[in-house]
Amino acid sequence: MPGDIDGRQYACETATSCSDSFIRNFRFNRAYSVDMILFRELLGGVTDALYIKPKASYRITDGFNVFAALIYSRAIYAESTPSAHLTSTGIVGDANLGIQINAGARYETEDGFFGEIRYGILIPLPGLANNTLNQTQFGGAPVVLESAQAVRGAIGIHF
Repeated sequence: MPGDIDGRQYACETATSCSDSFIRNFRFNRAYSVDMILFRELLGGVTDALYIKPKASYRITDGFNVFAALIYSRAIYAESTPSAHLTSTGIVGDANLGIQINAGARYETEDGFFGEIRYGILIPLPGLANNTLNQTQFGGAPVVLESAQAVRGAIGIHF
């Protein structure tokens, strides 16, 4: 359905009218961690998308590091996003999914103990707006996307 996050990847209204009869949504391994929110929590993994992720890390002192990353995410096919909707010319949508900023700090001692805290904020772009749901249930009112945030911490020991 148009508007599904990971719905069918082909367009066949009847058995003889397939405008797109290919399934092309390549999936990354679910254990591969790209970010903190969009692919990890909302989509469950990278599928039918690409991302650009510049990152930086700085060692403040021995054992104490800070790091940050900026992630821009985009669908390969706009028709595969929640924004996809049916028009008189076919299925259209916006391929831009979101911009995410992840940052954190990690402290590790020489004997293997470590503590880490991470923060992420996702700024959604129009590709995540479910226009199909909006048109049918909310009378066509504009979709307002709000940012999502996450904080994660960890403590442990390497042995």
